[in-house]
Amino acid sequence: MLRWAGFSDLLAASKLGGDVPFCLLGGRALVEGIGEKVQPLDFEARTVTLFLPSFSVNTAECYRAFDELGQAPSGRNHLTAAAWSVEPRLQELMGWIDANYGVSVLAGSGSTVFVEGDVVDGTSRIVESPVGPVEVLVTRTIPA
Repeated sequence: MLRWAGFSDLLAASKLGGDVPFCLLGGRALVEGIGEKVQPLDFEARTVTLFLPSFSVNTAECYRAFDELGQAPSGRNHLTAAAWSVEPRLQELMGWIDANYGVSVLAGSGSTVFVEGDVVDGTSRIVESPVGPVEVLVTRTIPA
């Protein structure tokens, strides 16, 4: 809605929520700060397999845990350790995905996890994991 209205003040947009500035721009970007620093990146065509468990991760609790952990970020998603502390089943799920489908990466603060590429032969399905049913979807990126 804001993009359609021509709104482009990223700092003001960040006061609505950390992901709002990125949503204003869309596409692929490096996002820093509290979400107000958005550097557009070139489009990359990719196929990814999404794993959506039946549980969620509370975003506010995840960021609070990130602040409390006080550790240096590691990996592709700096929120991974915090998300695991909020929802331990997520760590178990990611270990299972790593062992069966390839290197897993947490999307945002969770609970969606992805693996690069089509690791299920293009067939979306529900699979049984050690933490319960998981919806598996194959998708691809498109230009914004």
